[in-house]
Amino acid sequence: MGDSSVELDPRVRHDLESALRAAFAAPPPAAPPPAGRPEPSARPEGDIQRGRASYRIVGEIGHGGMGVVLRGRDSELARDVAVKVLRPDAARSESTLRRFEAEARIGGQLDHPGIVPIYEFGRMADGRPYFAMKLVRGRSLADLLGARESVTADRHRFLSIFEQVCLTIAYAHSRGVLHRDLKPANVMVGSFGEVQVVDWGLAKVLAKGGADESAPDAAREPAAPHAADASRSSTHSADGTVMGTLAYMPPEQARGEIERVDERSDVFALGAMLCEILTGRPPWTGATPGSRGRRNDADLVEARARLDAMLDVPELVQLCKRCLSEEREHRPRGANEVAQAVSAFRASIEERARAAQIAVAEARVKMEDERKARWLTVGLASSVLLTLLIGGGGWVWHQRQQERRRAQTAELVNPALEHASLLYGQVSATNEPARWQEALASVDRVRALLDAGEPSASLEQRAVQLAEQIRAGAAAAEQRAALANSNQRLLARLEELRVPEGEGVDAPDWSQVDAAYGAAFRDHGLDLDAGPADECAAAIRERGLGVDVALALDQWAAARRRAGRAPDAERLTNVARAADPDEARASVRNALAHGDRAELVRLAHSAELEGLPVATLTLLGSSLTAAGAEQEALRVLRVAQRLRPDDFVSNVYLARHFWERDYREAARYYSAALAVRPDDSIVVHEYGYLLDHFLQEPERAIALYRKALERHPDDATLHHYLGLALATQRHFDAAIPCFETVLRLEPQRLGAYAGLLKCCWYKGDLDALLAHSREALSIAPHFGAAHESLGLALLTRGDLDGAIDALQTAEPLMPGNPSVQEALRSAFEQRGDHARSLQAARSVPYPDHLLAWFDLGLCVREIVDLDQAIRARREAIRAVPVSAAQHAVLGVLLQEAGRYSESLFELQLAAALGADEGIWTLASENAFGQASRLIRDEQRCEQWIEDARRLTDVEARFERVLHDEEAPRDAGEHAEFARLALRRERSAAAARLFADLSEAPAEQLPTWCRREAAAAGAMAGCGRGEDAAALWDSERASMREQAARCVRAELAECEREISSGDSARRLRAARALATLAIDTRLGGVRDAAALAELAPAERTTWTELWSELAALEGRIRDAATARAK
Repeated sequence: MGDSSVELDPRVRHDLESALRAAFAAPPPAAPPPAGRPEPSARPEGDIQRGRASYRIVGEIGHGGMGVVLRGRDSELARDVAVKVLRPDAARSESTLRRFEAEARIGGQLDHPGIVPIYEFGRMADGRPYFAMKLVRGRSLADLLGARESVTADRHRFLSIFEQVCLTIAYAHSRGVLHRDLKPANVMVGSFGEVQVVDWGLAKVLAKGGADESAPDAAREPAAPHAADASRSSTHSADGTVMGTLAYMPPEQARGEIERVDERSDVFALGAMLCEILTGRPPWTGATPGSRGRRNDADLVEARARLDAMLDVPELVQLCKRCLSEEREHRPRGANEVAQAVSAFRASIEERARAAQIAVAEARVKMEDERKARWLTVGLASSVLLTLLIGGGGWVWHQRQQERRRAQTAELVNPALEHASLLYGQVSATNEPARWQEALASVDRVRALLDAGEPSASLEQRAVQLAEQIRAGAAAAEQRAALANSNQRLLARLEELRVPEGEGVDAPDWSQVDAAYGAAFRDHGLDLDAGPADECAAAIRERGLGVDVALALDQWAAARRRAGRAPDAERLTNVARAADPDEARASVRNALAHGDRAELVRLAHSAELEGLPVATLTLLGSSLTAAGAEQEALRVLRVAQRLRPDDFVSNVYLARHFWERDYREAARYYSAALAVRPDDSIVVHEYGYLLDHFLQEPERAIALYRKALERHPDDATLHHYLGLALATQRHFDAAIPCFETVLRLEPQRLGAYAGLLKCCWYKGDLDALLAHSREALSIAPHFGAAHESLGLALLTRGDLDGAIDALQTAEPLMPGNPSVQEALRSAFEQRGDHARSLQAARSVPYPDHLLAWFDLGLCVREIVDLDQAIRARREAIRAVPVSAAQHAVLGVLLQEAGRYSESLFELQLAAALGADEGIWTLASENAFGQASRLIRDEQRCEQWIEDARRLTDVEARFERVLHDEEAPRDAGEHAEFARLALRRERSAAAARLFADLSEAPAEQLPTWCRREAAAAGAMAGCGRGEDAAALWDSERASMREQAARCVRAELAECEREISSGDSARRLRAARALATLAIDTRLGGVRDAAALAELAPAERTTWTELWSELAALEGRIRDAATARAK
C-alpha cells in the first residue's frame, strides 16, 4: 500500500475486521478442511507407506492437539496396530515435529509391560511422521471409575491397577523420563487385566541431576502454559498450549515453573489419581484455565475433607495427602515409594483377611469341641444323676453343672456383646453405612455364640435388646442414606435444569423447562403444585433441603414467568419464602418476582451481595441484564464467578456479556463453561460461532461441533451448527449432508432448509435449489427463504415472470432483505421496467451494495441523493470513527460528487482500517446477475486508491485546463476533465470538452464517455448548470444535437450487444438502456412536458430515439422469455 498504510492497534483492527465481515455477510474465501478431523467423506481406507510394507488404515481411534491415532492392520505380520500420525497443520511447526519424534523415541526406548511398545517410526508420502504401536483393547481407567456404583465398590481391584501404574512410572523415572500428564484417561486396562500408561506426548527427559536436558526442544514448553479442561471428557493436550490436565496437575506445573518440575510432579498426579479412586473425584474439581496460576495448599481443603471421611483406609489417606502436598519436599521422592506403600497396604489387608479367616475357623473348631464335650458331659451326668437320685443327692449336682455351663457361655458371649455394643456406639456417632453392616455382623456373631451355648435369661435379654437397637439403627441409617441419595440426585437434576436465558435460536423452550422442574420434584416425592404452600415448604425442610431447594424454586419461578405462567410462578415464590426465610435472599426474591429495577440495582451495590448463594447471584445478574443495567449485572456475575469458578451459568452469562466487548474474554468464559458441561449444545454453538466469526478460528469451531457430535450423533441442533460453520467456510459439499441429517431427524426444521438452500445457491446447483425450495414450500408455504431461493433459481433460468412472482411473495415475508431487493432490481432491469427496478434498488440498504453498484455501472446518482448520502455517512463515521466500510462508501460518494481530494483521503483511511475485509470488492459477473455476491480483491483496493490519486491530480489542474492554460495529456484524461466539469454542475464546459473528443478513437475513451457526454449536452442544451444560463439559443440547440448523436451511438452499441446472442453482453446492454431511461440529467430531452417545448423536427428526433430504446428493451424481454421457455 506504500504511503497510504496506517498502523492500528491490533485489538482495534480485529474489531474492525469482525464488524466488516458481519456487515457485508460475505463468506470468507474457501479454506482447506480442518486438519484435526478430516471430513468423513475424506477419510477412506488407505495405506501408510513404509519401508518394508504398508499399514492398512481402517478407522480413527481418537485425536489430540497435534496428532490423530488411527486403527490399522499390519498386512505382513497379520496383526492390528495403532498408528499415530501428525496432523497436517501441526506438521508445519518444527518444534511440533521434534516433539512428535521425541514421543516416538521415548516410547521406543522404554521397555516395560506397562508402556505400549512402539513397532516402527516412518514418514508418509507428504513427509509427515508417524509411528506404529501396539493396539490396546480395553477401557480407560477413567471409564472404569465412572462406571462403578460407589467409591468403595471394587476398591481392591482399582488399588491393584494403581499399583501397576506406580511401578510403570517408577520405571520411567529410573530412565530419566517424566510423563507430566498422568490421569485416569491415560491409563488403559486391557481385557485380560493388563495395565498400560499411554499418551507420552508431553513427556520430557531429565538430566542426571533432575533438570531438563537441553537437547530435545520437544521437552520444553512456554513459561506460562495454558491447561486443558479439567473435565474427563476434554483432556487432550494441544500442541504449544498445554502441559497437563488441571485436575491432576501439581502447583509448580500449573504455575509454569518448569525448572521445578521433577519426579515429584508425577507423584502429585499419582496422588490426584489415588484421591479419585478413594473419593470419586480428583482433588481439584472446579479447575479452570484462569485458576491455574493461583493454586496453593488452601485450595485442597475440600479434597482433604473428602479424604478424611474415608475412615476405613487411614494409611491410604495419609499417603494421598503426602502426594498432594504443595511443597515438593513433602511428597514421596518417587513413584516407587508410592508403589511400595500401596503394596504394603494391600498386603496388610490380605493378612488381616487371612487372620480373620483363621480366627473364624478356630472359633468354629472350639465351638464344635465344646459341643461334643457337653454331650459327653450330659451322658456321663445322666448316669451319675441316676446314681445320685438313686442315692438321694442328684438334684444338687445338676444345678451346679448348669451354672457352670452358663458361666462358660457368658465367658464367650460377653466379649462379643461388648464389642457389638462398642460398634453400635461408634456407628451411631458417625452413621457410616459400612460400619452399620459391621455392627449387624457382630450381632450375628453374638447370636451364633448364644445358640451354641446355654445362656442365662438376663444374657439372652441383653443380646436381644442390643440386636433390636442395632437393627433399628441400621434400618434408620438405610432410610437416611436413601433419602440423602434421593436429595443428592434431586439437587443434581435441579442443577442440570439451571440453564442460562437466551434469545432467538439459543432461547430455551421455557414450557419444557417448567415441565422438567415439576417432573424432577415429583420423581423424588415432592409435588409442589399440590397442597398449601406452607405444607410444601414443611415437606422440603423435613428433608433438610430448605435453602438449596428454595434457590431452585427461584429458578423455576423465573422459567414459569418466561413461559407465561406468572400466577403459578408466584406460588413457587411463596413456597421458597416459607422454605427459606433468610432476609437477604427474600429481598432478592421479592425484587425478582416484581421486576423492581431500582431494587435490583440497589441489591447489586449492597453489602450483603457477597453472602448470597451463587444461584441467586446469577438470577439477579440475568435480571439486571434484562433491565438494561449492564454494569451492575457484570458486577454481580463477577462476584458469582469468583465465589464458584466452575459455575456453568455465571460463566455463560459473563461470556455473553463480553460478546460485543472483548471476544477473547468471552472465549475464556465459554471455555470454562464447557469444562463443566461439555455437552451443552447451546453453549457449544455460541462458542463455535464466536471462534468462527469473530476470532477467525473456523477450524476450531468445526472441530468443537464435531467433538460434540461424537457424544451426541443424533443432536439435530449440533448438525445444524456444523453445517452453518462449514457453509461459512464455503465447504458446501461437506455442509449439505449436515443439513440433510437435520431434516432426517427433524423434517419440519426450516432453518436447515435455509442452510441447504444457501449451499445449493452458492454451488450453482439450480436443479437442487429448485427441488429443495419447492419441498420446503410444501411444508411451510410462507417460508420466505424458500420463495427467495425459488425466485433466484428462476431468475437464473431466465423465467423473469416466475422469478418476480416468487420474489414479490418473499418481499413481505423478509422485509428489508437486500438479496430479495437486489434480485428484484435485476429482474425488473432485464424486463425493461425502469421505474420498478429503480424502486427496488433504492430499497436495498447501503453501504452493503453501493460499491457493487458502482462496479456494475449502475447510476448511483439516481439511487441515492448524493448530498444527503454524504451527510449521512459523515454522521455514521462520527458515531463509529474506525469503520472501514463507512469511509470507503464516503470516498465513493465524494468521487461521484467530483470532490476527488476528499475522496482520496477517505479511501486511503478505509484501506488502512481494513483493506482485506471485502469492502473493496467487485460484483461477481455471474449468471444470476446479482450485485451482492462479492469476492475479496486486495488488488482492487490498490486500484481504487490509484484511480483516486489520478483523479486528484485532475482536480488540481481542472481550472487551468478549463481556461486553456494547460492541455490534457491524452484522450482518457480529457474525458476525466469533462466528467469533473459535469459533476460540478458546469454542464456547458463539460459539453465543450466532450465535443473535443468527437474525433478520438473509441478504444481510447472510457466506456462511460458517450453516456456522460449525452448528459452534459442535454443539461447544457436545456439551460441546466451553473454556466448554461449564458448560452445562446443556437449554442443550446447545438449541444442538444450533440447529446442526440451520443444517445444514437449508445443505442447502436446496445443493438450490437443484443444481436450478439451472448447473455452477458445482452445484460450490459440492458443496464446501459436502463441508465438512459432513468437518468434525470436527460429529462429535458426525454420527458413529455420538456419535449413539447422543442421544435417539431427536434421533438421528432428525440421521440424516435426513445422509441428505438423501448424497442431494444422489448427485444431483451423477448429473448429472456424465449430462454425461459
